[in-house]
Amino acid sequence: MNKVRVIERSLRCFVFGLFGLVPVLGMGLALAAFYHFYKTRAEVADGWNPAKKYLNWGFTMAGWGLFGSLLLFTAFIIYLIG
Repeated sequence: MNKVRVIERSLRCFVFGLFGLVPVLGMGLALAAFYHFYKTRAEVADGWNPAKKYLNWGFTMAGWGLFGSLLLFTAFIIYLIG
């Protein structure tokens, strides 16, 4: 486990998750945040990650961003149908 790479990926996950909150445009960045989250978790396993809070917040924001984007997309489709 390379600690520097783990910290960098955790911070990258946080930044991508933050930009993933932008409706529709942030969907790709939210998916990138998920990618970095799972890669970091796999590399750390049971080891110590000093930037764990950033990793978890990035994952959470990416999830909320995708949820909001899908909600807007669904509302738009319903508007077009109705």
